[in-house]
Parts: sequence; C-alpha cells; structure tokens
Amino acid sequence: MMICELRPKRRVDDITLRVIRLVSERNSKVYGRPRLILEFRVEDSSGECDLTLIDPAQTILPGDRVRIINGYAKPCIGGIKLTIGKYGSLVVGPSGGTV
Repeated sequence: MMICELRPKRRVDDITLRVIRLVSERNSKVYGRPRLILEFRVEDSSGECDLTLIDPAQTILPGDRVRIINGYAKPCIGGIKLTIGKYGSLVVGPSGGTV
C-alpha cells in the first residue's frame, strides 16, 4: 500500500514509510492515563502524511524506515493522519535505503 492509496476512516493493511522529521512531542491524558504523544512527518514514493504514535515502545529517529501493519487512516486538516490503532503494530527498520 502507498500513501496515495490511503482513504480516511479506513484500515491500513501494510505500509512501509520513511520518517522525515518529528513534528511535535507532547504529554497528554488518554483514557485517564498520562501518555507521551509523538507526531512524525513520513513519506514514501507517492507522497507525505502524518503519523501519530502514543507511547511508542521503540525509539524512532528521522531517516528510519517504519512498517505499519493493521493501522488506521483518519482525516485531518490538510490530509490524512496514520495511527497504529487498537490492533495495529509498528516495526522500525534501519535508516537509509528505499521505501
């Protein structure tokens, strides 16, 4: 799957992206518990979008490749935002290479 194929309010089966930069980092309460929320700008050969992660288990740096399995695409101002969702998973690969 590519970014150009993403549709709002739809499941994302499998997509591999490259992290461009960390957009924001903030602490917030999610379901009554304090959580770290990170927002990244990611890209593939077809375009760019945002990726939001809540309490990521792995460190993600600009240039890293990430693979999202069973994620979710939701609408946001200016495009689409990807999340791992309730049932999704994230795999972080080494930086470099093509996506």
